[in-house]
Amino acid sequence: MKQLILLRHAKSSWADPGQPDFERPLNERGRTDAPRMGAFLRDALLRPECIVSSPARRALQTAKAVRAAWGDDAPPLSEEARIYEATTGDLQGVIEDRLAACDRLMLVGHELALSALLAQLTGVRAEMPTCSAAVIALRRVDAGLLCGLFRPKKLWRA
Repeated sequence: MKQLILLRHAKSSWADPGQPDFERPLNERGRTDAPRMGAFLRDALLRPECIVSSPARRALQTAKAVRAAWGDDAPPLSEEARIYEATTGDLQGVIEDRLAACDRLMLVGHELALSALLAQLTGVRAEMPTCSAAVIALRRVDAGLLCGLFRPKKLWRA
């Protein structure tokens, strides 16, 4: 059975109000939460075979920090323009295009599209706060079962 991990980018900075949305970086909390989520996914044996990220700066920074948790065994990371400002249809297209090449795919993107896709695939309506991860077992490319929704504030701290 194929799996999909939906990961919302970590907390971003609003320090520069004139900065374009696409260029906003992670803030301090985001730079802390993303590696913690990566370590959690690694320890939970939820290593994606491939990671596809929005090209927005905050999403790519999140994807790279999460990916780093696997060290030398890190999955490949690619950018996909359709994820930035995506509709659920855009995200479905990315999933269909990428799932043929891997059994566990991670999409790193943005709200509201991620929570809408979660609801569409699983019937579960849930907020996806920054840096949260939803793990979905896919029955088909357009239907699945929510296996877990993990939020950085709820992760065990060492």
